[in-house]
Parts: sequence; structure tokens; C-alpha cells
Amino acid sequence: MISSSDSPERPAVGAGAIRFRARGLLLAQSIALLGMIGVTWRVWFPDATDDPQEGLPYPAVPLWNALTGVDLRVDWIVTALTLLLLTCLLISVSRDSLERFTGWSCAGACLGLLVLVILNQHRFVPWTYQSLLLFVSYLVLPRETWLRAARWLVVSIYLFSAVSKFDYQFVMTTGRLMFVTGAEMIGLDTSDWSEGSLRLAVLALPLLEFCIGVGLAFRWTRLVAMVAALGMHLSLLLILGPWGLKNAESVLIWNLLFLAQLVLLYWPVKNAPVGGAQESVPGRGGAEAVYVGWVLFFFLVPVLEKFNYADHWPAWGLYSPRCSRCRLWIADWKVNALPGAARKYVGEKSRSREGVLREFDLQSWSEDALNLPVYPQDRFQLGVIRYLLEKQDLDRAFQIDIESASNWLTGKRSVVSLTSLRDLEEFRTPFLLNDRPRN
Repeated sequence: MISSSDSPERPAVGAGAIRFRARGLLLAQSIALLGMIGVTWRVWFPDATDDPQEGLPYPAVPLWNALTGVDLRVDWIVTALTLLLLTCLLISVSRDSLERFTGWSCAGACLGLLVLVILNQHRFVPWTYQSLLLFVSYLVLPRETWLRAARWLVVSIYLFSAVSKFDYQFVMTTGRLMFVTGAEMIGLDTSDWSEGSLRLAVLALPLLEFCIGVGLAFRWTRLVAMVAALGMHLSLLLILGPWGLKNAESVLIWNLLFLAQLVLLYWPVKNAPVGGAQESVPGRGGAEAVYVGWVLFFFLVPVLEKFNYADHWPAWGLYSPRCSRCRLWIADWKVNALPGAARKYVGEKSRSREGVLREFDLQSWSEDALNLPVYPQDRFQLGVIRYLLEKQDLDRAFQIDIESASNWLTGKRSVVSLTSLRDLEEFRTPFLLNDRPRN
């Protein structure tokens, strides 16, 4: 049984050190979250353009079908209030005299984030989920216990992120690209490597990540694991940054956040004066029970994803392209009728099926419109496709391929194809949550 005396805890002692770590972690998370919302602002302040010929706004897909009629201007109001509360949280954490407002600001920011995620699943990116977990647990746990829970959260992220990468798709696509890019940066030529050697080299990446997660879970290996994790995130900043694969700015900010979290949670800190307001916490037994519940939750959600009861991103499936997905093919004769904003996402690669079909790139559309990858779930992507088909009048001029998550060993997927809006309406979706866009 997990208890508050288990590892991965107690790298420092004393109330002053605990308070220093807790304030630092809350500050780092809040600053990073504001930064990541800032660079992805279009998903938080959605475009309400009604005329599809004037542009191609990316649709919002709510968690529940009953919310498809909610006006997009509601998102603007909720986002503005959430940003205000996050700013108040920053100020209250930074000043001892305002510390009594920290809990209220944190609770309000949590509520705002939750509402925004409910209104659009695309906002449930890993860093939003991580922020919600940390903020909510901060509200219900004493500082020291919260830091212990935060360390278990970090361990779970590394472990399940690594497990998701022991997969054919990662080895053959994303992982290979990251490894080759990193190798080129240090002058290592992999062009003459055998296929087997290259695959083993790519698998070393998740193996390192898994070892970091295990190492952080035990006191006697924690320092080595922390140094390895710092090196990994610095390498990722180089590989994914402007000198390498040029990933979205939010990815880089999130890696910077991990650097700060590792230092705040695991670096040895000398004791310091307590200062500031003293916290009022629940009794030891109550805090212990809540703590155990949170830690179990951290590890339960990624396991549920394996049974299709949780999404890919909240299960820490990071850079693992094995997730379920939808692909949209548009009839070649209909492409020229699309507005220019849509035509640029139609690929040159074609295939024949009662004519020529050309794939519409949902990923590039998402990256251009929102500075975010498309949400990696077939349910959400089907909602995006519904929006495009209805707005552009594409009935019987398309094909949708709904692809399952790939087999981890072979990379193969099962596929269901739909070719008309009637097929789409009659399709009995297996989804527990909504797959329809907001109007």
C-alpha cells in the first residue's frame, strides 16, 4: 500500500524547505501554463467566423453532445476569467501578505480550465491535464503531502510515456526521426546503419525514460535519475527546438517546466525560515487517505487507456503515434470547389476508388490554425471531419477511414470506411464521449 512515508519523497527536511519547494512548484506551473496558453491562444479564443469562404476556423468539439450549441463567445469570457485567476494565483504565491488568496485563485483557475476542456476536447493537452492534477491536489493536501504526490505524478508521467513508446509506430516514425535528428546534431551518420541496429537505438530512448521513472521512485537512485532526466530534457529542447524539428513553442515550454520541476522536487535544498502564513490542513488520517487516492488515480488513468476508457494524451502517450485516428479523403473533382484556405491542406498523393481521392491533412490544419497537434483520438477527429463536410457541402465526395489504435508489435490497424453523410449518421459510434462539433 502506498503511504506518505514511501519513496519517492523526503529529499529535504524542514518546514522552510517544504514551503520553498511548494511555492516554487506552484509558481513554475502557473508561469508555464500562462505561457503555453499564450502560444496556443487560438484554441482558447476560438474563431467564430460563420462564412467558410472567409477562412477555415478550426472547429471545437465539446465533451458532451448537449454542448454543441454553446456560443463560442462563451469561451472568450471563460478564458479571460481563467487567465485573470492564474495571474492572481501568481501574485498571491509570490507575496507572503497575499498568500491567503492562493487557494481561492487556484480553485477558480481549476474551475475555469475544467469548463474550457468540457467546451472543447482539444484543450485537454497533456500540460492542461498536468496543471489540473497539480492544482486540484494542492487544494486538498497539506504542502508536504502535496509535494510527495507531485513526485509520484512525475514518476507516472515518465513510466507511462516510456511504455507508450515501446511500439512499432514510434520506432518506425516519430522515434526514428528524433533519434536521427539528434545523431546528426552531434555529427553521427546513421545512413549506413542496419535496420536492426537503428531500431535498437531508437528503443533506447524509451528505455532511458523508463529507467528515469524507476530511478526517481527510489531514494538511493533519485539523484542519478534526476541528472539523467535533466540531460534528457535539455537534449529534447535541442532536437525539438528551432535548431531541430521546429516543434510548437508549447512543447519547448513544457520541457522547460520539467527542468524546473525536477530541480524543485528532487534537488537537495537546505532548510530555510518558514515565514508567511501557516496552513490549516486536514487531520493526518484524512490527508493520508486523499494522498493515496490521488496517487492511485495517477497510475489508474494510463492503465484505463489500454482498455479504451481513457484518451491517449491523459495516459501520457507522448510522441507515440499508435493512437486511434481518422483520415479524410476528398474526391479530386471536388477539390477546386473548396476555398483556398482549405485547398492547401489537400495532398498530392491520390488513390483510386470510383475515381481519384486526395487526402486532407487534418494535422497540418490543426498546427496552422491553433499551433497545436490535432487531438490524437478518432472521436475528436471525426467531429472535426463532420464540421468540414457539412460546411463545405462534401456529401458523397469523400471517404473517411476510421482507424483503430495500431498493434504495438506489427503497427497494423483495423479500418472502417464511410463514404456519405448518411453512412456517417448511421455509423454506430463506440465512443463514450461526444464526436460532434459545436455549431
